[in-house]
Amino acid sequence: MPRMTTTAVILVIALACFWQGCDSGGNGPSGGGKGVAGGSAATYLAYLDPVASNLNVAGIATTGTLTTITGSPYLAGSQPVAMTTSPDGKFIYVVNSNSVNVSQFAIAADGTLTQPAPPVATGSLPTAMAIDPSERFALVVNSGASSLSMYSVNGTTGVLTPVGSTIPLNITGPRTIALNGNFVFVAGVNTLDVLLFNPTTSSFTFGVSGAVPASANIVSLLSPALSTVQLYALDSNSNSILTFAVSNNGTLTQTATVPTGSQPSAMVSDAGNHFLFVANQGGNSISVFAINATTGSLTPAATPTVTTEAAPNVLAFDPVNNLLFVSASGTKHIQAYLANSTTGALTPTGSAFVANNAPSAMVVAKP
Repeated sequence: MPRMTTTAVILVIALACFWQGCDSGGNGPSGGGKGVAGGSAATYLAYLDPVASNLNVAGIATTGTLTTITGSPYLAGSQPVAMTTSPDGKFIYVVNSNSVNVSQFAIAADGTLTQPAPPVATGSLPTAMAIDPSERFALVVNSGASSLSMYSVNGTTGVLTPVGSTIPLNITGPRTIALNGNFVFVAGVNTLDVLLFNPTTSSFTFGVSGAVPASANIVSLLSPALSTVQLYALDSNSNSILTFAVSNNGTLTQTATVPTGSQPSAMVSDAGNHFLFVANQGGNSISVFAINATTGSLTPAATPTVTTEAAPNVLAFDPVNNLLFVSASGTKHIQAYLANSTTGALTPTGSAFVANNAPSAMVVAKP
């Protein structure tokens, strides 16, 4: 159902513009764990084991072969459910639902991890996290409190520092988040909130959310950096992607319903936001879409569907090696696919990597 939210300042914060600078525009990169910049050529796949409450790290070869790093796994908090990286890829943050905090890790050139600071507290039942690409703030979604926790980010050490009070949301049970420039998108099961960050006053206001079908079950959000601001909401109930155009004042207008495979569970784009990959947990497949750089419209790629092992549940993309990593929860395997930069076609590479338990999240880190 449509949800109209009153435009009102809900929080004023004092945040410095860190070493990457402040972006006052609305078309910045999307948030959510795609950190790949930095001085090292090596990349690493970090993945969460929710059963053992561990963070695992594997080195990524150019062929896609994964090799467990010495010292891995590392203990996270209780029930780790989500993860992201800093914009430069040097720091990894793990959202721990039961211990109600975020664990902070720094990754070295050899892939080993250290903890530059103790875990930082969140609100009740945290479920997701995103970091502003310009490091003006980090946000954690608190499902139990229907709020956002905010932190400043030290660009040198990666340490998070709580800022102000939590931000109350209009929706109940928020569980996923996406950032794009000054826009913050948060979704519950079938509701959306839009917040706009004002870099001049360091304040947030509510925009106007769009209509979401009452039968929807939104499991993921993505807002890629394109010529115009677009939002993709993955609906596992209708087996589709709900696409929205976003106006300057944060008003969402649904533009299309794009079919996926059965029970889509996760989505990620490539480094240039040319292609969108969707894991279909019920269909044992990946759907591949070409992204129109101007309009954000999605069309099936030349090879629109790739068969995977059983029940793919999470994805991660390595833009250095142009590899898509797919976790198959039914077999507890992680498979690498080489993504064709022109067509988006996926080719499996190497042997599947065996995980002890099906990962609950994966990111690519780069020292």
